[in-house]
Amino acid sequence: MSKDKADVKIVFLGDTFVGKTCLIDRFINNNYSENLINDTAGQERFNSMARMYYRKAHAAIVCYDLINRQSFEKLQQWIKELKENEANCKIYIVGTKYDLLKNHERVISKEEIDKYTNSHSAKYFETSAKTGFGIKKMFEVIAQEMISLNSKKKKNLKQIEKDLTIQLRNEKKKEKSECC
Repeated sequence: MSKDKADVKIVFLGDTFVGKTCLIDRFINNNYSENLINDTAGQERFNSMARMYYRKAHAAIVCYDLINRQSFEKLQQWIKELKENEANCKIYIVGTKYDLLKNHERVISKEEIDKYTNSHSAKYFETSAKTGFGIKKMFEVIAQEMISLNSKKKKNLKQIEKDLTIQLRNEKKKEKSECC
């Protein structure tokens, strides 16, 4: 594996219709469609399956709609459940539908979202799948952090391996010196 690649699992969480699928489609295909197939993963009846979905996830992109207070309240539930089940998962909070702020009021103030993200050591992004606003930057930041995290894990594993090798060598020397 090259040093620029990382083996990570990233999951998307959030209420139905916050734009998770649209974010992915905009990033991967540079496409936006208001007629995408409905994503059922955010629906209540699928919540019990969510635990399996984010098991062993390295990062979670947790989305809420910037003009929908209920989706922010649901985001808080997603994060609570995620932390209970996958405590080491890095959290990225994403406010979606930034383009709608032209005609609608923001339902969560900047101060409130800053306080909330800081309390969870999360990074925050605002995006619009419709216009592409903020999406490339969000994925670039997450990718760089995941590469860095993976690199640190590899360094730690190499150090553990080195320490173990030294320990085994010392044990063998002791065995030889005690012999005969």
